[in-house]
Amino acid sequence: MFATAALLTVAIALMAWFSFQQVVSTQSNIVDRVMPAMDTVRRLADHDARISALVDRLPRVDDRPEAEQIRSLLDEQLGAMAQTLAQLDAQGFDPQLGATMRATVAAITDNLRQQTAQTLRRLDTEEAERTAIMRRRESLKALVGLSESLVANASTTTTANIANLYRLLDGGSKPPRLFEALDRLIEVDIDGMERMAQFQLLCFKLQTLLAQVEAQTSPEGVDQLNQAFAASLAPLKRRIDDLRDPSQRELSLAHYHNLAGEDIDDPFRTHRQRLEIQHTLGELRARGHQLGGELNRQAGELVSTGGEAMGAAGAQARRAVDRGLILFVAVAGLLFFTLIITVWAVFRYHLLGRLN
Repeated sequence: MFATAALLTVAIALMAWFSFQQVVSTQSNIVDRVMPAMDTVRRLADHDARISALVDRLPRVDDRPEAEQIRSLLDEQLGAMAQTLAQLDAQGFDPQLGATMRATVAAITDNLRQQTAQTLRRLDTEEAERTAIMRRRESLKALVGLSESLVANASTTTTANIANLYRLLDGGSKPPRLFEALDRLIEVDIDGMERMAQFQLLCFKLQTLLAQVEAQTSPEGVDQLNQAFAASLAPLKRRIDDLRDPSQRELSLAHYHNLAGEDIDDPFRTHRQRLEIQHTLGELRARGHQLGGELNRQAGELVSTGGEAMGAAGAQARRAVDRGLILFVAVAGLLFFTLIITVWAVFRYHLLGRLN
């Protein structure tokens, strides 16, 4: 009997130890895997929020130092995010979902690096465009000033010759002299005034076309402005060739070459490039938002999986406790039954035996 009681006591101890180990295993699973995964999701959300704030600043950047600073901060946050995912992989919590998140983060990293590179290109292109437009504005300003002076001089000369023609008429000059003065007025003065007036109008037209470049939002519109600008340069060259003063003609030709030059800072080409870069940036931002949504969805799945794991661990712990309790009650019942039998046997064979 005593041996049976000892065996039952050992059985109770073993069952208690087994139940305790199940509870400890469940708690270790929660502490070592589930809780770190939840912390990883929190840190990923923090990095994602910081990255989103930095990316939102990129379209408003207007100088390279600020863009370089944002790129450095993005690289720092992306590196921290990759390190956080590496810790998640080391914990071994849902490896398949971890691999999916790692691929998404890699795509986000590539997308953001392309955005920063395109932003730097945009800044360089905008600077080149501003420089090109400024150079051409200066040339047009000089040509407009020259054309205004030439138009004023031509108008003064024409007015003086008309007054001289009237004096000849009033003085009774002979027809040959009158015809000579009239021919000079028509063929030289009026024609020259008309040419200089066209010169001035062409300069004004070129100024207007150049002012419309920066406001143009479509490549087709830029091409139309470029064609109109080039079409106005040909008659401008002819009017410059009509200038009689060699120094004025040489200076005007230098300004004309600034306007007609197809160098690396051509304003129409650089503005078209800027529009293409902006279009590319728009596509990259849309793709970046899509990837961010995918990462948030995957993080939500990770949270859901962690919650399910915590719920399963809790249920497992409760089952282990319940199972241990049931076994403890069963063994306690057996012990009680053994105790009753022992008491009965002692009473039956010892006490009653002595009485007999």
